Amino acid sequence: MKRHLVTACLYTAITAVLLGIVYPLVITGIAYLAFPAQASGELVRQNGVVIGSRHCARWSQHIHRARAWPSR
Repeated sequence: MKRHLVTACLYTAITAVLLGIVYPLVITGIAYLAFPAQASGELVRQNGVVIGSRHCARWSQHIHRARAWPSR
């Protein structure tokens, strides 16, 4: 009985490490190799300083152009 419990705990720990740490790191590495700009968040730089993300800026510019939020 004790041997089965130890085996089950070891398998649980190994699976947690593989699926919780190793797998995400491998997938992130593949993403950086295949799509470097998108994997890093498509950051917008001005004079070498990060000022935002292209996705957030695109959404924000759309809202302001459409004047969805009128000024008071």
